[in-house]
Amino acid sequence: MIEDSKETKKHTTIKFLIYFLYVMHFFGVIGILSDFRETFLDLTPLTILITFIIIIYSIPNRNKTTIICISTAFVIGFIAEYLGVNYGLIFGKYTYGDNLGPKILGVPPLIGINWAILSYCTATMTSFMKINTFVKAVTGALLMTSIDLFIEPVAPKTDYWYFEAGIAPVQNYFGWFFVSLIVQIVFQRSDFSKNFYVANNVLVVQTLFFVLLNIII
Repeated sequence: MIEDSKETKKHTTIKFLIYFLYVMHFFGVIGILSDFRETFLDLTPLTILITFIIIIYSIPNRNKTTIICISTAFVIGFIAEYLGVNYGLIFGKYTYGDNLGPKILGVPPLIGINWAILSYCTATMTSFMKINTFVKAVTGALLMTSIDLFIEPVAPKTDYWYFEAGIAPVQNYFGWFFVSLIVQIVFQRSDFSKNFYVANNVLVVQTLFFVLLNIII
């Protein structure tokens, strides 16, 4: 009975946190359109951290397998970004701006956290599909790459990152798919703990956020 009460309380808390996530992103869009644009853009690292904390809190079982999968997504994502920024590999030639926080070797650690967020959420969404493991991984990678299509046009306008050519090259999207596929395979071959409700809503709110920014800025 006590366990049921705890689970009910946690579920209620998670629902509140998801509502808060929507409100936070909504006011983020409003703020970026206002005279306080730079102030709101400076809050990007906090938004990413809050989203990550909500995901970690909501995971039903924070077991070793789940932590390894999320950590792997962070490490692979960070290494891929390091190779891109410093050598022009995988994604093309680009540099990071200041609105994603401090950098290590030219890469904000927060971008690794964002890789972990997107990887966990897309892997969770596709894990319930009645298809084989590799096709799940491919589907998850395609979903991540589709989200990037909305992120790339906004990135230079918000001082996130800048491609040398001015726009993201085709190579970038192939790179996103390739790196995403590796991470998705790690997730889909593992029995990681999933929260479908949170994963679904995080993907929806992030996609809506960047779709709106594409339209209005």
